[in-house]
Parts: sequence; C-alpha cells; structure tokens
Amino acid sequence: MDMQRHIKFLVAVTVVWAAFWVGGQPDYYQQYSFGLILLFDVLLLLPIGAVIYLLIKKEKGNKLHLALWLGFYFTVPFFIYDYLYCALYLGEGMKFLYKYWYLTFYYIAPWVLCVPMGIWLQRDPDQGIKKKWIETIYKVATGSSKVRNFFTPVGATFYGLLVFLFVYVALKVDALLGLPALFDKPDNILFSLPLFGLAILLIGWSVSNFLKVKGTPVPINPPPKLVTTGPYAYTRNPMLTGVFALMFGFGVSFGSICLIFIFTPLFIYINYWELKAIEEPELEKRLGEEYIEYKKRTPMFFPGFGIISKRNCNG
Repeated sequence: MDMQRHIKFLVAVTVVWAAFWVGGQPDYYQQYSFGLILLFDVLLLLPIGAVIYLLIKKEKGNKLHLALWLGFYFTVPFFIYDYLYCALYLGEGMKFLYKYWYLTFYYIAPWVLCVPMGIWLQRDPDQGIKKKWIETIYKVATGSSKVRNFFTPVGATFYGLLVFLFVYVALKVDALLGLPALFDKPDNILFSLPLFGLAILLIGWSVSNFLKVKGTPVPINPPPKLVTTGPYAYTRNPMLTGVFALMFGFGVSFGSICLIFIFTPLFIYINYWELKAIEEPELEKRLGEEYIEYKKRTPMFFPGFGIISKRNCNG
C-alpha cells in the first residue's frame, strides 16, 4: 500500500477519534451509566462500520489487504491517542484500561468489522443478488401495468412503515435511556415547522411531477421517461430529501436525540446505499445515456448553491 493511502487512513481515524473524544467530554464518558455506555458502544459500530465499508469499497486493489490495514489503523492509533490522553495527560497510567474499560471495545471491534468486510468485498458475493434485484425491478418496471399497479401501494406502504419504525424505535431508545428532550415547548414547534413545511413541499411537488407523466416515485412503477423538471432539476431524489426533512422534523418536534443524531442519519445512509447498489444501476439500464448524463450534473439528495443559481438563471 502506498504512502498516500497510509496518510489517508491515518487522517480518517484521527478525525473519528477526535470526534469521539469531543463527544465524551467533560469526563471522557465517565459521567454516563454502565448501560448507557454499553449501548453507545454498540450504536457507534454503525457509523464506524459505514466508514470502514466506504473506505474499503472505494479504494482499488486487494480488498482484504486494505481491510487488514484499516483494522490496524482503527486500533493501534486509537490506543496510542487514548494512552497519550488518559495515561499521560490525565495521569492514570496503564490503569486507564480498567477505569475506561469501554475504550478497549474499540481496540477489538474494528478487527471484527474489517476482516469480514474485506473478505466479503474481495469475493464480492453480493453481485449475483444485486443483479437479480436490478433485473427484477427492470422487468416489473417495463412489464405489465397491472403488475405495476398492484405492487405500487405495497411498496409505498412498506416504505411508509419503515419510516414509522425508525421514528418509533428512536423514541423508545430515548425513553429507555432517559435522555432529555433537546428542545423545550414551544421552541420544538417553532424549529420543526420549517422542516415539516419543506418536507410537504418536496414530497408533494415530486409526486405531482411524476403523476403529470403518468408515473409514480415507486421504483417498480416509474414514469415512461426521465423526469428532470420541477424539484428534479435540482436533485435526483427530491422526494427522499423531503422524507429526510420529515424525519428531522419529527426529531426536533419530539426533541429526540436518537432520531436526530443516530436513526435519521442511519436511514439516509441506507437509502444512499440502496440507490447506489440497486436503483441507479436499474435506471441506467432502462434509461441509458440520458440518465447517466443527468446523474453527472445533478446531486443525489441535496442541491448545492451552484446548481440552484444555474437553474434559476436558465429559468
């Protein structure tokens, strides 16, 4: 592995440790109960696992080799940083491994994540499954209208229940941990209303643009041609952006720490992965070069200032 990759990995894990350190102040997580720390350790595996997966997936070369190096960088530097802070700066010596027992979790867990991911991505056994999913969606989307119309409400209902499940579980975790509400009344209402308004605007606007061309936002029942008007001129998935705004709105309205900082970001990541792995390859297969060019010039979820200014000038 070349020096550039070593530096890249070291910078990535240093940023992760720094964020972990800041989040643990003022007592480096000693202020929390045993149960809360244990749950936090488990939940933190999600973003760490996502970072590891993206780094291995993006880099070229032997995936297992890269995974082993990531396992090294996500453990050895973590231990060194903790030793410098806890053992030397705080004066705990090697006893910090006992006092800050939860830190040892991160000296082991990355190896548990990295090695299987490296083997999985090296062998890439999910390609067959992904291809089957892509082919299935393609056949349904280009097949009988009766089949599409039958499965459309099923798909929409499933997605709606998934959103509800994420919100419900996040609120339950807040209650289980006894976490305080982030916002008092009526601040929670005032801060959530703009998010709800944005969500309704984007979802309604997106649906109306699809219905105009006799299609739906459900992947198995799409419009017969690529939609690039309305909100789709600014982002490829404005309806999902609206759903994300809706979930953040619920998070602010309920003052839910877990919904705002854990479950909604996780939901966004799951949607990102599904789009990249399944939906976009199917769109490229069905719409061809037209979609590929559209994808190059249009962001996935969140439009930048440049594209907004460009669209307004063209308009």
